[in-house]
Amino acid sequence: MAGRSRDFGTIIAVCIALLGALGPACAAGSAGPVAAVVNGAKSDSARQLRINKEMLLHGSDAEMRVDAAVELLVRGDRESVGVLLEALVSKDNAAGRSAVCRGLVKSRAWSDKIPSRKEFKAPLLGMLVDEEGPDAQLAGEALLIFEFAEVSSDLKRYARSEELDRYVRLNAIYVLKLWSDKEAISELLALVDDADEVVASAAEKALQESFGIPEGTDREMLKGIVDDLMWKRPIEIIRDLMVVQRERMAEQQQQMTRLNGRMDRWKQLYLAVLDGEYELADEAGKAAMLDEKLGSDLGPVRVWALGKVLHYSSGISADLRVRLLGLISDDDRSVRLETAKILLNMSALNPGDRLLEQLKVEKDSEVALAIMEALGEACYYAFSAGSEIELSPEVRAQTLLIARDYLTSDDQDKVRAGAEVIGKLVELKGLDEDQTASYLDLLTARHERAKSDGEPVRVRLVNVMARLCGPKSSCRGIAGKHFVKIFHNGLDDVSDNGVRLGSAKGLVNINRSEALSEFKERGLADDAAGSVRKLVIELAGDVGDRSDLDWLSGKLGSNGDSVPAWEAMESILTRQSGQAVFEWAKRIVAIGINGQRERALLELAEKKATAEKDSVLANDARDRLMEVYLGAGDSEKVAQLVGRCLREQDLGAGDSLAIRIDGYLGSEETKGEQKTGLLKALGDIEVDTTTGERPNWVELTKKWQADNKARQESEKPNKPENEPGTEAGKESNTEPAPAQK
Repeated sequence: MAGRSRDFGTIIAVCIALLGALGPACAAGSAGPVAAVVNGAKSDSARQLRINKEMLLHGSDAEMRVDAAVELLVRGDRESVGVLLEALVSKDNAAGRSAVCRGLVKSRAWSDKIPSRKEFKAPLLGMLVDEEGPDAQLAGEALLIFEFAEVSSDLKRYARSEELDRYVRLNAIYVLKLWSDKEAISELLALVDDADEVVASAAEKALQESFGIPEGTDREMLKGIVDDLMWKRPIEIIRDLMVVQRERMAEQQQQMTRLNGRMDRWKQLYLAVLDGEYELADEAGKAAMLDEKLGSDLGPVRVWALGKVLHYSSGISADLRVRLLGLISDDDRSVRLETAKILLNMSALNPGDRLLEQLKVEKDSEVALAIMEALGEACYYAFSAGSEIELSPEVRAQTLLIARDYLTSDDQDKVRAGAEVIGKLVELKGLDEDQTASYLDLLTARHERAKSDGEPVRVRLVNVMARLCGPKSSCRGIAGKHFVKIFHNGLDDVSDNGVRLGSAKGLVNINRSEALSEFKERGLADDAAGSVRKLVIELAGDVGDRSDLDWLSGKLGSNGDSVPAWEAMESILTRQSGQAVFEWAKRIVAIGINGQRERALLELAEKKATAEKDSVLANDARDRLMEVYLGAGDSEKVAQLVGRCLREQDLGAGDSLAIRIDGYLGSEETKGEQKTGLLKALGDIEVDTTTGERPNWVELTKKWQADNKARQESEKPNKPENEPGTEAGKESNTEPAPAQK
């Protein structure tokens, strides 16, 4: 239909043109004029507009009128929109108005592409005031091309106004029920109590229809159905009963689906009201509201309150804590699940006992998994060093036993959770060496099983092992011995980037220097996985030496590795001598690395040379730095560099830094404002006279200032002698103008 609508006007235009041209063409015995007419008709936009207008306003077929309206909407130009609006406001052309409304209804899928969409708003709203029955309802359906917010104020005004005719209010109620919008539903709900009983009844009915409220089966009708069945043969009765039962079940299912949808909408409305009340309440009011809603008999309300608890900023009171922990054993599954997720981030409430108690009886696997994760975190928080929470060691022991069962499961989520909990709790002090070794053996065995079966949980297992070898682990030494072989083998797994990365982290935790040597030997600095390369590069920055600078510098031009490689080089060079830093500053310039990095190394080289009391190196670094600063036009940096030199000695015209400054100030390529800015920065230097006067520098800056002033004077334009403002000009202005010849 859409394709036919778009081509409709063009086809009509072609046919009419052909009818007018075929006669002369046939008489001439030639097809040439026909082809010319057809091509001209296809491009005749004005004729097509007239045809569509005629069809819309006076067409005899309703569907053709709608097609014409759609065609005009698709065209979208001012003339087409004008025709549509003309039809829409016409008082004596109901068919035309109806066609435009139906065309707008069809256009809902692409109405956002109608440039003049807003021009239809006022006429459609006007039809709600002027029309009754189907015409008004059709206008209301056409209003769905707008967002509810665009028409809500008008619809509310129509629905509430007692000064308007009743039918206008009823029209507004009909339109309101078309929107699945909280605001529209709230408006209908408010109208149920309207003083006009007809309006109130219409609003109530609109809500019933909107929410699919069943009206119940009539008893006489049910009796009639049974009587009809009794006259049939048994096989027919069974067959008809089965048909009726299937239809009834299907209808009930549809009604249930609709009812659930409507209930969800009402739930969202109510929760939105709660949100508003909560935001307006003060801290005491919020606490009272949370306590009340956590005890609500409605599960969704309890879930709503749990969401607010997670972001409650004033602290959880003792009473609120009791209420919250009690919800972990709530009858509603969704409440238990949400409570477990929240307690995962609220271990300071010491929920370990209640979580363990519920975990032992929890039947829902998803809820049990969430409780297990929260329990592991609660135990980790309670038994960490410095914790003030008192939790029985038996809770930790039982949690580990449950985690062991999870670890040996076939369920990947359970294995992940079990491994995480074991990793957290074995990391802490409190287990003897045999207990620790037994859990490390369990992790090893489960890893081998995951490896042979190709289970994705293997990555998580390797990461847990790596964590147990880390600096925070109380069993770091024994864990390293247990897992080192797994890590070495994991580096060979080219099929899984996560396994290689986790294995590399484990080896780093065991011995950083040895890990770097192995990574370089295996070529992991050029690994296919960017995360692995980044780990190797960062490790080189931490424990590498001058020998690593060569391969790191080769990555400075790489998009993915450039930044971490540079940071690693800076870290290594920070541990080297000033001379080594200076040499690398020159090298990176030679290989085309950007000037900011050269500048950073030169600054580091100068700092190190000063600390090492290497005056020759310090002067070389400063000379290079001065060249870089001047090239960048960085007056502040130039002044800072000069200031550091002046603290050590006087600077005269023959010093290299002064020579470079003098060349910069004397260069024609240096702009006047740059020269002035540099001289100002140099003049602001405060010379420390406690280390001696700096007469050469004072004299030099005076010379530069004088030269700059002379330059500025020379660049001023000379005024003509007779220009107003000069003495000659003043005199000439008093004399009469010479007579014209």
